[in-house]
Amino acid sequence: MRVIRVSEKFSAKDSYINLYPIGDTHLGAVDVDEASLKSDLAKIAADPYARIIFMGDSGDCITHRDPRFAAGMWSQRYIEAMHHEGGVISETVDHVVELFDPVKDKIWAWLSGNHERTVRKHTDREIGNEICALLGIQSKYLGYGGFVRVEWKRESSGTPAPQAITVIDAAHGWQAGRRSGAKLNQMELELSYTDADVILRGHSHDRVAQVLQSLQIERAGVREWLRVVAHTGTYKQGWTNCDYGETHDTWEETKGFRKRGAATSGPPVIKIIPTLTRPTSVPGAATISPDVNYEVMI
Repeated sequence: MRVIRVSEKFSAKDSYINLYPIGDTHLGAVDVDEASLKSDLAKIAADPYARIIFMGDSGDCITHRDPRFAAGMWSQRYIEAMHHEGGVISETVDHVVELFDPVKDKIWAWLSGNHERTVRKHTDREIGNEICALLGIQSKYLGYGGFVRVEWKRESSGTPAPQAITVIDAAHGWQAGRRSGAKLNQMELELSYTDADVILRGHSHDRVAQVLQSLQIERAGVREWLRVVAHTGTYKQGWTNCDYGETHDTWEETKGFRKRGAATSGPPVIKIIPTLTRPTSVPGAATISPDVNYEVMI
């Protein structure tokens, strides 16, 4: 697995990052809420504290040769693209780059999902890599999963060493299940697999996030250790309005998954707040305050 290192500066007051783990955009599918995606990207572009980890499945990428193909599943843009060179796959790459280019400087990492892997299997194209190259962020590409190490450096500090660190374990994921509780239970189990502070998973299309409290033993005492687990949502609604155009049952409808509307589109937002309250030494076994705090907004 790759590790991407990111450096962020913070000051004594009002320093934080709003992390948007955007993924499962499934561009091209007729049931994608692209308006909500554009709204979120505009919000990110306007927020100097916003950062992105892209969680994979950028497009549906299902061509007419794919056994999952069904009439009526593509948006009009992709219906027209099937007659052009590169077809649906190239249109997906162009579409993703068009949407994310204004916020490319805010991207910490970019992942691929199972839909990108299917494209690679059938066409030998690694579109996650293609997208990152076109955005000029090749060094941010993690593949299906990996780690992001965020080093927090105080603006007033003269030392190059970070004052705090956040480790993020991000993978497109594999968890399914129709109920959100099962996914959260699995995420809590995954806390034991690594010592990451934040664990992000996509694929499930659910939006679930929670800050969990735990303790970590250190030489100076016992440290309060806050950790975050999150399933990062989707912009795919799982249903279509068939009052117009061709009738199409989405994959979610055929499998009995819960439908969602615009109100539940998109990821949870994780607020990461580096602090300056941690003492350098603590006598006895006193509890040390966390050096990074987290809040989640769903």
